[in-house]
Amino acid sequence: MDMERALIGSLKLLGRFEGSQLKLSEAVSLARSYIKERHGIDVTEISRMCEMLSSDLEFYVGLKNERVLDLEILLRRQWRLLSRLAGDTYTAETAEALALFRAITRTDAQNTMELLLSVDHYARTILNYLNMELLAEITEGEWVGAAGQVSFDRLVFSPTRLRGMNLLVAKRDSAAEAAYLAKPLVNHAILTDNPEAGFPEGTPLLVVRRVNRSIALLAHYARRHAAGMFVAVTGSAGKSSVKEMIAEGLSHQKLVSRTMGTSNSFLVASDVMINTPLQTDVSVYECGLGVNGSAIDVQSSIIRPHIAIITSIAPAHIGGYGSIEEIAKKKLQIAEGLDENGFLLIDGDCPIISRAIESDPYRELQHVIVRFGFSDHCNSRIVDWSVTEKGTYIEAIVLDERHTMTVPLYGRHWSKMALAVLTAIKLCGSDVAAAATRLAGFKTMNGRGQYLKLCADKGLLGVFDSHHTANPGSMYADLVAFDELYKCTTYRRKIAVIGAYRELGEHMERHHIELIDWLIAFGFEELFLVGEHEFDVAMPALQESQIAYHLFQTIEEGLKTVASAIKGDDLLFIKAPNNKDLKLVTPYLKETIAKANYESEQA
Repeated sequence: MDMERALIGSLKLLGRFEGSQLKLSEAVSLARSYIKERHGIDVTEISRMCEMLSSDLEFYVGLKNERVLDLEILLRRQWRLLSRLAGDTYTAETAEALALFRAITRTDAQNTMELLLSVDHYARTILNYLNMELLAEITEGEWVGAAGQVSFDRLVFSPTRLRGMNLLVAKRDSAAEAAYLAKPLVNHAILTDNPEAGFPEGTPLLVVRRVNRSIALLAHYARRHAAGMFVAVTGSAGKSSVKEMIAEGLSHQKLVSRTMGTSNSFLVASDVMINTPLQTDVSVYECGLGVNGSAIDVQSSIIRPHIAIITSIAPAHIGGYGSIEEIAKKKLQIAEGLDENGFLLIDGDCPIISRAIESDPYRELQHVIVRFGFSDHCNSRIVDWSVTEKGTYIEAIVLDERHTMTVPLYGRHWSKMALAVLTAIKLCGSDVAAAATRLAGFKTMNGRGQYLKLCADKGLLGVFDSHHTANPGSMYADLVAFDELYKCTTYRRKIAVIGAYRELGEHMERHHIELIDWLIAFGFEELFLVGEHEFDVAMPALQESQIAYHLFQTIEEGLKTVASAIKGDDLLFIKAPNNKDLKLVTPYLKETIAKANYESEQA
């Protein structure tokens, strides 16, 4: 990690500071001196590195109004190059890269060495400030086999992620993990509640009573020392995309971290809390509620959000909770750790959540609630919206300001989610207009309402891919979005690949009948249904409709049938719970169409 930080420190010297006249040769000299003095490393590759970066640096110096996005991208690219030159792999997290960017743009570079010191400051996590004794005290653990002091910069949950100086978390099933470790760890240690798991001899162990408790204690400690604002997002649909959009919208103005992908458990929240630099301006967390509960109240107590958001309420995982009203109450636990000066953002058009906050113990939240939606009583309100092939145009009152934006997502549901994003950004004290401009280029998450156009042999095939998850609420929202997209394009047929619901318990039959009724009402001409026997109950309605349909137990059985049935000028809808593997459909179609196009050209 010293080598990586040293090289990254040199990058700061190679960077552009407003008003600075630092020449490249001077930067190289200072970088070499700094690295050798501070880290004891003679970086002989620095000259070659400078030559490889020279064209980028010219571009770097010339950046003006759009420099934030470009600098961020450039910084990540250079970081990868610097790491490769050091003989290491790219190990940096986005938050750390943005921390370094902040150091460039916010620090007066009158003294270059001071700047380099500030870079280290902005990148430091809670672990950088803890010695072994204090770490053991916080986690209620005891060191075994530790010879001398070892410092850590990161907590990791897998041996494959070990880089730099890490503290590896290993649970009671950690014997399998130990197989990855063929020899004692150098500059690493293991936190475990099972010291007999077969770890390599000589490896320092921090032995605790229960791993989860110790991680929670460390996360709480990190939160107490964090300087920035915290945002927590939950809901039955849209939470991952809302989390990503908030982070994207803020990243041009602030140092931002977020939970990655769709991970939303207690351990993920703890992981991010512990490993995020303490000087981060805003941290955005996704909090989920699985079929057996993901302890949203526990996550909230760790995050202690300044802004908590409930995107929507729908019968997702209803099999584990019995009623949609109970789901609403579980989602409201996101506010249990709310900062005393915080806000709770809720869907102002949803009667279920409105009724839930009228009941004990949530009635006391009334004074911190901010409503977003279409209704007149909402604090942030959609004034107008429309859909084009490029996305959804929105005109809205964001608290007391009027703003417009276009997001590359489709339909009424996403206009409301975008409004929640802008409201959160305003409450973070950021420039809403600038964030709206940045979000116009937001890249839709894989399998969450992506719109793709594939050049088939006989025309253009449109694909609306939302394969990642499905519950009745998100299904209907995406069907409406799909229909809005269809209306503003010239596609001929609507076809769909649909996976059966899961985790609906006794409500399973009713919701599958409802789903088939929706597909008929929205005018689909051909359906590919994936499930074991879930759709049997809806067969009478489907047969009466005379819509062409195909049934498969797995999507692998149906891929060839789907590919052979689609035509140019079709618009394909893909939606299913993540376990149905409908993620295979779009790649298979791309491959099949590419092969057919190639063969056609050769003929």
